[in-house]
Amino acid sequence: MKIFWQLVRISFRQQLTYRTAMWAGLATNLFFGMLRVAVLVALYNGQESVNGLSAQAAVTFAGLTQAMIMFLSLFGYFEIMESVSSGAVAGDLIRPVNYYQLWLGKDLGRSIVNLVVRGILFFAIFALFFRILTPQSAGQWLAFFLSLGLSYLLSFSWRFLINMTAFWTPDALGIGRILFL
Repeated sequence: MKIFWQLVRISFRQQLTYRTAMWAGLATNLFFGMLRVAVLVALYNGQESVNGLSAQAAVTFAGLTQAMIMFLSLFGYFEIMESVSSGAVAGDLIRPVNYYQLWLGKDLGRSIVNLVVRGILFFAIFALFFRILTPQSAGQWLAFFLSLGLSYLLSFSWRFLINMTAFWTPDALGIGRILFL
């Protein structure tokens, strides 16, 4: 487990070196978050709720989904495929750590940085502009954090599985692009 947490720490520090990209990504997420809210407000057309979903809940959903984009790597992740194609996978396979845990550690460090910078910070800025809903009880907060952790594990496992196709195909990028839709 010590190696795993070292991988997380190294990946975390490595991700922090790309500050300009993080700030640009945050600005992009804010722009598209505002755009999504503008569309939702127009669609609600002054109505309090549509099909049981209040306008405030829809705005919160738009903000939360924008905040989680990079934490969950929703648009794909091809780093493992690239390591197989380049041959770097040979070095990964002889390391004294399980291959899944190796990549989980690398990805978890990246995801934590994105959760803090492009998730929490985004949502805090978003909350300055819009009234958002927050969990009202300790049970709701617990459910939120539990679902956040489980969604990360599910997202990583799906991306890992897709990337494993690189072991059986000469160029798995096409398969990856189809499965990341």
